[in-house]
Amino acid sequence: MGGPPFLNVKKSIEWIVMILSKLVTFHNEANVGVFLRGIHSIGNGWWYAQGQSGIDDCYWNYAYRVDGRAPSKGDMAQISTYCRQYGYPLNIWTTDSLNDMSFSLESREAWMVLADDTALIDCSTVDTSGISVTVVNRPDKDMLMVFEAAYGTPDEDGGEIGYSGLPFAYVRSYAQQEPKHPLIHAVHSKVTVDGRCVAVGSALIGPDVGAIYSVGTAPDSRRKGYGSLATKAIVREVNARFKHDNPTILLQTEADSPVEEMYSSLGFERVTCGNLYSRTSTRS
Repeated sequence: MGGPPFLNVKKSIEWIVMILSKLVTFHNEANVGVFLRGIHSIGNGWWYAQGQSGIDDCYWNYAYRVDGRAPSKGDMAQISTYCRQYGYPLNIWTTDSLNDMSFSLESREAWMVLADDTALIDCSTVDTSGISVTVVNRPDKDMLMVFEAAYGTPDEDGGEIGYSGLPFAYVRSYAQQEPKHPLIHAVHSKVTVDGRCVAVGSALIGPDVGAIYSVGTAPDSRRKGYGSLATKAIVREVNARFKHDNPTILLQTEADSPVEEMYSSLGFERVTCGNLYSRTSTRS
């Protein structure tokens, strides 16, 4: 079982645009019914992703194009009018730089795809005594507690663990996990140590793309390889559910973080960075 063969060819600009459009489309469509309430057409190739009730941050509320292009002056006027009309926060997702002083860069996300699955088979770096890894269709109560602790607790380690301090609405969305797209479904991994859940992971699986989300470890169990085990289990499950040998497996994480390094060690390769910008002033 090898990695997707297209990752072995030179990455031209055309290739990056092609694969990025595929990934961005899947990411947004798959999350409607999970972390997104809906995606809405603004016009001229622009869309707006609207977060679920209570999810009001820039991570799940943003205007975007599937090719990652930054807005032109005319695009920005159209997006601004649309957001004012519907009361949406004016956030922009783009793979370009947004040279507008009225916006601030809130987050840089590494968009990664699985290039080499060799490391997914190797569990030798973790002491597996007392460890159980299972795959389930819906998170149970113990998994919800781990997710809330992993993502709801403010990061006191200087950004080493990625996203943190998120509102409880994220837990509610994680618990429901009901993609609206008829061809996309969710699956989850659970890592327990001596009967206690310590790490979780999730995936949304479509016909030819799988995306990894919500990998989290209980704060008192970090840096022991449990998050890696949750990731390996969910990726293996994604691979097993495809009817062909080379699915595209996507994930996103905070760029240039220790978490990105961990995913790189598991065979994921960065395709590009997505930049999330928020309007910080009303200057037009």
